Amino acid sequence: KQFEWTTTIAKQFEWTTTIAKQFEWTTTITKQFEWTATFTKQFEWTATITKQFEWTTTFTKQFEWTATFTKQFEWTATIAKQFEWTTTIAKQFEWTTTIAEQFEWTTIIAKQFEWTTTFTKQFEWTVTIAKQ
Repeated sequence: KQFEWTTTIAKQFEWTTTIAKQFEWTTTITKQFEWTATFTKQFEWTATITKQFEWTTTFTKQFEWTATFTKQFEWTATIAKQFEWTTTIAKQFEWTTTIAEQFEWTTIIAKQFEWTTTFTKQFEWTVTIAKQ
């Protein structure tokens, strides 16, 4: 009977060993699950980093677009200045034309003055002739 009990104890020891092995396997599975969870987190972090990179790229593009818009604004301002200069030149041309017209009028007045002088001389000659 003692031998049978010893055999039973030995079987119980084998079962205990088997349970211990199962516990080890469970621990290994748990570790694998933890590793899987860690890998999943790393994947999420990679995805987050990728999104941050995309956002950075988008922000960079927005900065480029802002720079382009600023340049367009500068170009518009330059065109506006050129338009103002063109307008100023046009006004100067108008003033030049006005001065030319005034010069023509001055010439006409001068001619009228010459005609008046001529007429006065003719009047004087007429008076002289009349006196004669």
